[in-house]
Amino acid sequence: MTKSINTLAKKNLATTHEKYSEQVKRAKVEILEMEDVLFHLNSAVMLPDKPEGKSSSQGDKDKELDKKQQKLSGLRALAIVFRQYEFDPRKKILIAAHTDTSGEVEPNFVLSDKRGKSVVSLLSGDKETWAKTCAVQHNVEDFQQIMKYFYRKRGWECNPGSIDNKCGDKTKKAAKNFFDAYRTLHDDPKRKAEFSESLPPGLHENTKWPEIAWKAVYDFYMDELCQILQIKRSHLEGMRKDRINARWVDPKRPYVACGESFPLQHPEKSNYRSQKNRRVEFLFFKDKESPEKIDCPAQIKTKHVASECPLWYDQHMTVEYVNPDYLDCAAFHLKFSYYDRIQQDFLQVPEGLHLYAYKVGDAKPLETGHDYSDGIYTIRVLNLKKNDTLYFAFSTIKSSGSPIRQWVYTKDKTATPVLVEKTADEISKLDFTARLNYYDLPPEWQSRNYFTRHDGKEEAGDSFETILKNYKPFGGKATAPDKPLVFSLDDIILVDDQFGQDINNAAGDKPQDLDHTDTKVDLSANSRVAILYLDGQKDYDIDIFKPLTSHPYFSDIKFTKNLITDRINEKGKLRFPLTAIFCSSFYLISDKRTKITPKFKFAQGHILGARAAVLNDAAIHSFSAVSANPNDGTVAADMKDYVQSWCGNYELHYVHKCGVRKSNIDGKEKPLSYLIIYWNGRYAVRSDSTAAELGANWRENHEKFGITNSMTRTNRPYLIEKKDGSADIIIRPYYYYEAKLVTKETAPAAAGGNWAIEGVGGKHKCRVEVSKVAGAWMQPALAKFHFANYQAEAGYYGSDAYVDVDGATYTPLTNHHEMGHATGLFDDYLYNAEIYKIADGSTLHTFFGLPRFSHPFTAPGGPYSLDFLARMYNNRSPRMRDYWHFINWINDESGDATNKKLKKFLDGTVFKLSYKYKKDAADKLLLLDLWDTKYRDTCKPAYETDNFGFTGGGTGKADLLLYRLGGGETANTLDPKQLDDPARVMNPRVVFDGILVVRHKLGIRFANDTHVWNLAALSTWLKQFTQKPLRDLDKFYLECSRDNDFKRIIMLFMPHYQVYNAPVPTPTADWVTAAPADSHFNLIIKANPGKAGPTLTAAGKNLTVDYDIDKTTLVKYLIGKTAAGAIDKNDFPSILTWAKNTLGLTPASGGGWFSMKDLP
Repeated sequence: MTKSINTLAKKNLATTHEKYSEQVKRAKVEILEMEDVLFHLNSAVMLPDKPEGKSSSQGDKDKELDKKQQKLSGLRALAIVFRQYEFDPRKKILIAAHTDTSGEVEPNFVLSDKRGKSVVSLLSGDKETWAKTCAVQHNVEDFQQIMKYFYRKRGWECNPGSIDNKCGDKTKKAAKNFFDAYRTLHDDPKRKAEFSESLPPGLHENTKWPEIAWKAVYDFYMDELCQILQIKRSHLEGMRKDRINARWVDPKRPYVACGESFPLQHPEKSNYRSQKNRRVEFLFFKDKESPEKIDCPAQIKTKHVASECPLWYDQHMTVEYVNPDYLDCAAFHLKFSYYDRIQQDFLQVPEGLHLYAYKVGDAKPLETGHDYSDGIYTIRVLNLKKNDTLYFAFSTIKSSGSPIRQWVYTKDKTATPVLVEKTADEISKLDFTARLNYYDLPPEWQSRNYFTRHDGKEEAGDSFETILKNYKPFGGKATAPDKPLVFSLDDIILVDDQFGQDINNAAGDKPQDLDHTDTKVDLSANSRVAILYLDGQKDYDIDIFKPLTSHPYFSDIKFTKNLITDRINEKGKLRFPLTAIFCSSFYLISDKRTKITPKFKFAQGHILGARAAVLNDAAIHSFSAVSANPNDGTVAADMKDYVQSWCGNYELHYVHKCGVRKSNIDGKEKPLSYLIIYWNGRYAVRSDSTAAELGANWRENHEKFGITNSMTRTNRPYLIEKKDGSADIIIRPYYYYEAKLVTKETAPAAAGGNWAIEGVGGKHKCRVEVSKVAGAWMQPALAKFHFANYQAEAGYYGSDAYVDVDGATYTPLTNHHEMGHATGLFDDYLYNAEIYKIADGSTLHTFFGLPRFSHPFTAPGGPYSLDFLARMYNNRSPRMRDYWHFINWINDESGDATNKKLKKFLDGTVFKLSYKYKKDAADKLLLLDLWDTKYRDTCKPAYETDNFGFTGGGTGKADLLLYRLGGGETANTLDPKQLDDPARVMNPRVVFDGILVVRHKLGIRFANDTHVWNLAALSTWLKQFTQKPLRDLDKFYLECSRDNDFKRIIMLFMPHYQVYNAPVPTPTADWVTAAPADSHFNLIIKANPGKAGPTLTAAGKNLTVDYDIDKTTLVKYLIGKTAAGAIDKNDFPSILTWAKNTLGLTPASGGGWFSMKDLP
């Protein structure tokens, strides 16, 4: 284990009979070292600049050191100490004073102690101690050099001539003028507080200066220090309080006296005079790495050795030397913020980035110094001028080819994040959970145009160039560790598939929005973008980031420029941005970054290193736009069964491996992908209405509540899971609907005309017109809603208390039903029979509840019309089969052909659908599997026989349509007896594998006889004498003796009707008179109620019946039963044979015969 010095120092290691091992982490320390800049030989006086006396020339010299000494005078060195605290006020300071090895050991310890005390006094503002120390141990050459320094700096007449360490007349004259200059300042009311000493006369005559003289020198030093730092004396005193006196490593021991221990130059020599060894060091520690106290050896008779010293940095520390040029540098504190998915918090990029500073236009970086502490990078920039244009940059690429890059690695919630080096390929091979430990840093990053937070405000900011103008040397502010310039590495920029940032405008010079005709327009306050993210704490469900109040499927983000700076995550959350949706386009958000491309230009505001949301990112995404022909409703061959006639205009977006989730089937955690079903529309007033007639809130109701109500109802917890193949992943379907923004609407010039609507966000797929007239319908490009259809309508289709298979109840929601059509679904109900007018085919009368022959928007025969809680029947609950055409697309595109869109992701894997829910406190699981080509289109029968004869040579005839259910809710809810008793529960429940529709197509002619028909009587008779008796036969099911796809088949009788040559209204010439050519039977029903002995007379398929015909007689004729008695399960042997033969069940295939059973 690795520990810091500070941590290890606290530990009691007195353990007996045990081995103990700790790895000590070297503390990082910055050292400001002033060799021979501070002191003459055997003096405790810190000099204002490089010593010039005879003693200062004794000892070896260092050319490089000599250069630095020209820059680093004693006072400038103190100024650098103060500036170090401007760079980072959290540092702690310790002073180490040394002598050279000349002289005796003990006096050298005493001398170094005085030197340390002298420097501490100057830093801390202790004038009294400084003066006493200097008065006790100084040389004439000390005050000679001090006076010469101020002669040069201030122009005072205090030049002592040569610095010869002799207090002659010239030196005394210089001293008189020196002290007179002080008295002048003392007498100035504005300066008296800073020059407070009343100097006695004759002070200059002293050959050894007393304390009062050194107090005057102290005041001169402080004044000079303020001039170097360009601050006022009051500011200096404040800095002392906050940055020096509060930041000693050990307040009880702010300095250590090292004597001649640990010399830098020729440590093997004794009595060696050295400029380098006569030094004072300022040691700056990071707050968390600083020792808490200094325990130096007490003895001073002999030199100390490394093993005794708590500081000797050759053993305990990693050293960086402070560049003296930093006194005149510009310092900037930078924080690179990111969201750590392991810590679930906003953290700062750890130490390890190498930052560069550039002037715009220069290829060579500026000279800089770097520091890092507690998440803050401090960069000190040299040679920076007020008019320069500065920017910062870093690269995390450490090698070419398959580049090794730096990543932030967080091992676990208790670990400190660190930078590690990995290739992108290594990272890509990690599973999703392991990948969370690594945060992707930009390969290349620059601050130019980057959104910059500052002044301690994490939520507000502006471009880097705008913010930088406020900070020194360009403005008056200074950054600080608690008020750094903050760059979020999670800011998002939308880019096209070539990484161009001028979205919707590849040939232009700025990003743009699109209007309602897909014409380019500028981004504005009306531009809308949606951010979808995955919630890692909620099974990676999709959610919409910051839903906009008025349009909650958009995000409440100001998108006036192509930049998203809002934080998607929150502390304690685990959110994964998935995609930005803008102008109907999907911009996928992963670990890609904005980068330099041929069209990249900083001058156009482009940004380098932000997170890139990539248009249709082929690495993780593929999609298809599917639609029936909006003009004639036809379905092209390549649309397959993804849409139906006149139904469907939407997109399917597959996003690969963006989360993890437990399987409904085996409970194992697996990679999670998403299938987003996307539709959009733009709402307008229908021509039959006015806006006032729809109510003041009609638009908000439909755009806000209608869309979200439908999304909520359809986004079920269904999972698409592997049936067979190598890609053992889970795919979650998610519906995302969007009402395009309308910015202007214009009423028609004349009544009955269309409203003109304009807006942004791109062209809409469907124009949705809202009307005062009841009823709703949806076509690919045009829809009509009643103004109330946005919300659930209680009691609209009977009781709302009926419980579905999952134990829940669902109130009818018309909007949600119509959105089923928008996404490719037929109705489940059968359409009513009608009487048509000869002239134009218009409807003259509707027979409600009696199905007609033709059903262009329903599966033939109406197999699902008994599923009365279904979404596409009574607008209530979605069904798993409503999602199967999406799975068809996945299975098709997963195939082996090279041009399949999902081949690279799914490699031919075939999928099915699962639904797990709780009922009666127990987990329940439903599966839906219709993968076989015969079953894939839920709106087409798997097997069909027209004009089926019930018995050889008999009268019965009908169409047989066999549908595979394959599981799902419908298979678990079908019960014909619920038509009369909706609250009934089949006990025991039979779960069906198929539906066999027995469809009788009945042509109907009503003939006047002793009575005259009226419209009400027509429907009543048909329901009473044909429909109800046939539907009463819905009480049997087929069961096979062996397992197969149709082991249990429910049999449903679904008579269809077409009325012709009806006698009313008159004139009869207006009515369709010809019998339908494709009917199984034509019934001619006489209006002769009360006739004795009513009869049925057959002439081919024409059956003439009296009004009071026996219902059983008629139905027996229709199914071909000739034997006496009631109809029972034994009257359908031909259907059993048909089922066996149709499914190919032969002795050679293992047998498998069907029997007919009664429903429970």
